[in-house]
Amino acid sequence: GGLEVAVAGRSPDRYKEFADRWRLRAQSDIVPEFVPLDLTDTSSVRAAARQGWDLVVHTAGPFQGVERPVVLQEAIAAGVPYVDVC
Repeated sequence: GGLEVAVAGRSPDRYKEFADRWRLRAQSDIVPEFVPLDLTDTSSVRAAARQGWDLVVHTAGPFQGVERPVVLQEAIAAGVPYVDVC
């Protein structure tokens, strides 16, 4: 296989805008999969983290000062390597 990329977020509408830009820039109809995820809902993050990913890359903003870094914690619980790029 090749590289598979997914994009997680709350809004399917914002994902559609992203996918449209991706298609234009990549000149391809192949776009990353959309994974519904709400950072304020632990069960949503848990479900997303347990989909069999090889890596979670978190780009939603720094979690310094956040009482519970839920994406990091759920990635660890799922045994998935985690990178924060913010």
